[in-house]
Amino acid sequence: MAESDFLALLAKCRIKAGAGARVLEIIRARHNNRYIKRAQKTGMRYADCELDSQQVEAVVACEDAQLILASAGSGKTLSLLAKISYLYHSCGIAPQEILAISFTKKTVEELRERCDVPGVDFCTFHALGNRLLKQESAGGKQLISETDTSATMECRLVELCLLNQDFAHAVNDFIIFFLTVPHSPGKQNSHAKRILFNRLNLRAGFKNELLRKKAEREQHAEEVRGDFIRSKAVQLVAD
Repeated sequence: MAESDFLALLAKCRIKAGAGARVLEIIRARHNNRYIKRAQKTGMRYADCELDSQQVEAVVACEDAQLILASAGSGKTLSLLAKISYLYHSCGIAPQEILAISFTKKTVEELRERCDVPGVDFCTFHALGNRLLKQESAGGKQLISETDTSATMECRLVELCLLNQDFAHAVNDFIIFFLTVPHSPGKQNSHAKRILFNRLNLRAGFKNELLRKKAEREQHAEEVRGDFIRSKAVQLVAD
């Protein structure tokens, strides 16, 4: 029901202006509920698929913002396509005023192929953000590519290391003790304990010390494995 029809109904019922907004909302909600139930009873199809009652409600409810939560395989894509078709054929919304957004390019391509309304804009969230940034950026500058980003970060990192010795040491520690954390001998289960072990044992002569510790660890593992095998064999004999 259009707002003008609501206002005419209020005037006909001689409702005071102060209570008009509240009464208008009540009448609108009742009308919309009756409209949704009537649409659910009549049924709705898109292409060769029949929509269930929840999908019909999602399609025909258009006055306010909607949040629809649904699991995988529940018919979200079908509901979205039916909604676009309903907005165009039943509500008179121009295709240029409809924007359909998805997370993946695969879903966008599927929506574009199955949609029966030409001219609707389908895109991913990233594509929309990219488009807006290009439109708003001064001079029409292009977004930096992944290759340029890596080169820029590497160049800047080298500059900071050359200018600040403490920063260079911090980067060195990060690479050695965080990105390539070796396994320490014994039962060092937590990440923090492994880092602490490496800080204490790998400062001086990192490469040689690491190789020595690795050899000791492997030898210890072999000894433990041999003891286990021997004890298991003794147990089998005893049994």
